[in-house]
Formats: sequence, structure tokens, C-alpha cells
Amino acid sequence: MTHPSNISKEYLLRTVISKTTNTKEELLKILNQKPEFIVKGEIFYLQSNPDAMALLMKTLQTQYVLVKNIQETQIYRRIDPKN
Repeated sequence: MTHPSNISKEYLLRTVISKTTNTKEELLKILNQKPEFIVKGEIFYLQSNPDAMALLMKTLQTQYVLVKNIQETQIYRRIDPKN
């Protein structure tokens, strides 16, 4: 299970990892692990990175299904490609 808040803010990524790291790359690393669940709450820090936001939304729409919506938080489950 992962949560988009596992993706640090971009300026923290640059400080801790490298100057070339960005939010979209970190999000892609998480999504490439194909987590079974993604919990999506307020992701205001992705709004300043439209590429990362678009990547998350596209992945949720094409590879996950919404299973629970609790106020501002949505829980998505990965679609099993076997079904």
C-alpha cells in the first residue's frame, strides 16, 4: 500500500537525493512497484507539478478502481490484469 504523501516535496528530494530528482520521477518509482492499494487524500503539493498530477490521475483511471470514498480520502485498488 502506498500514499501519495510518500512522495516528498520536490525541494526536499533535491536536498536529500540529488539535484536532478523531481516529484514526477519519485511518483513513477512508486507506481512502477504496482502497489495493491493507493490512498489518495489531499495532494496539494502535486498541484505545483502538473506532470506528476497527470501521471497519478492517469494511472488511477487506467490501472486502479475506486473502492472507498471517505470524505476527502479515496482508496483505490489495483485492477488485476488476469480478470
